[in-house]
Amino acid sequence: MRKIEVIKADSDKGRDSGKHFEIREWDAEIADRWATRVVLALTRGSKPMPFPVEALLGRGMEAIFVIGLQTILSASVATEEVIPLLDELLQCVRFVRDPAARDKSTGGHITTDIVSPDDIEEVRTRWWLRSEVLRVHTGFSAADMFGTLLSSIMSKAPRSGNTEALPAS
Repeated sequence: MRKIEVIKADSDKGRDSGKHFEIREWDAEIADRWATRVVLALTRGSKPMPFPVEALLGRGMEAIFVIGLQTILSASVATEEVIPLLDELLQCVRFVRDPAARDKSTGGHITTDIVSPDDIEEVRTRWWLRSEVLRVHTGFSAADMFGTLLSSIMSKAPRSGNTEALPAS
């Protein structure tokens, strides 16, 4: 059975604060084809990693994420290729207009398609929803993983010989 998860937008989501959304996991074939299209789009024109690969050894999914992030940041991807991929992620999202209302036959939330610009009013909510769709499909949060990985890489990065304190401003 595919995952279905209802999430609530936190107070940092501005006009979308407090809104509830349902995320429905794609079936394996759709998810696989989407991921393949993303990988193919991102690997065209990418550059080598700017830090030693050894820093990623033994990091599991963190390593996969950082390689993906580095590929994204260095890729030459056409807008007309990326926008549809991003839009497809939002196809997994439905709006929960009344979190207290339940479907009498299933007991689940009553949801609708995203049909109005008022359903999602903030750009940051759209990006958050995309990251939540990826989390539901992969089992980990890209935002949390990025923070952990960045801390890990920074702790292993070679330090310069200059240990003088910066002047106070």
